[in-house]
Amino acid sequence: MFHIAETFRKQHPEDFKVLATVPATLDTIHYKRAFPVHMKVKRPMFTLNDYGDLTGVRYQPHHLGPLQVNDEFIEPFYAAYKKFYALTNNWPYTFKYRLQPGDMVSYNNRRMAHGRVAFIYRSGQERHLQGCYLNVSEFKSCMQTLANLVGDGRIAQRVGDYDYQ
Repeated sequence: MFHIAETFRKQHPEDFKVLATVPATLDTIHYKRAFPVHMKVKRPMFTLNDYGDLTGVRYQPHHLGPLQVNDEFIEPFYAAYKKFYALTNNWPYTFKYRLQPGDMVSYNNRRMAHGRVAFIYRSGQERHLQGCYLNVSEFKSCMQTLANLVGDGRIAQRVGDYDYQ
């Protein structure tokens, strides 16, 4: 996602700025699950640090809800979003892998796009996909604690999405 976003910044700098400043509304609402969820997040699609470096990408087309912004931002946002969406769907550097029983995939959800293709049920087959999410603040705290207790005490870097150094 970072490569796509940086390519987008070079090709469409004004549109990049829109997606880095106008907060998108992302809805995740699922009540018919073992653990129901109702989340609504308002954040720009691109997160930049104090130096203007890209530190996070929030790209969830299936969760994009109605914008909750002033009217003057609506058309520029959707025009920029349409261009970015087209770029992601025509990206030549995609990777597809068929998971086997016992496989595990780990990734930073703000740096990499991921998805699944349709599952075609065949008699006797099962599909089980288990998600696990980690709070980056707690992870960074753990890494810093380990660095202080058993490491050399240096500051943990490149651990979170918002403090990439």
